[in-house]
Amino acid sequence: MYAVEVLTSDKSDRAATLTLHNTYEHAKKVFWIDGDGAEEEYAVVQPGAEWSVDTFVGHYWRTRDENNLAEELTFSIDEAKTELDLSPEDLKSGDSKAARTVSVSNNTGVAIQKVWLDQEGEEQDYGLLEPGATETIGSFVGHVWRFKDSTHPNGATLLTITVE
Repeated sequence: MYAVEVLTSDKSDRAATLTLHNTYEHAKKVFWIDGDGAEEEYAVVQPGAEWSVDTFVGHYWRTRDENNLAEELTFSIDEAKTELDLSPEDLKSGDSKAARTVSVSNNTGVAIQKVWLDQEGEEQDYGLLEPGATETIGSFVGHVWRFKDSTHPNGATLLTITVE
């Protein structure tokens, strides 16, 4: 079972450094997710550029394209030095016929948008999962699902899974 929760940065005194390398052909915005789950924009990393920031273990960070339309990556700092390459990924569902079910619980205080990424990587809306609800979704091995905050203007992704 997967639980969708609002990501929040932990309070920590363990200092860390985050370094991002942008290998995309367009700029990426970088956001810190604070202790309440709100995003705070920190930087715009140009194509081919590197950016570093002092942070703490347990803090969450998110990147988006320069138009704030698509989230590319959400991650937490789990060691004193974290380096990530921001690179295009072909996130899309496979065409397996092996059926599976996915159980998802919404432990947030907002409705969560259920989105399936089809074989072309295009998002297909599968409706809302209300706060406190649990749902079992029929799917297939290799299918990719995103669960987004329906109240966020850009539909911030809270969880992305690939069915195994």
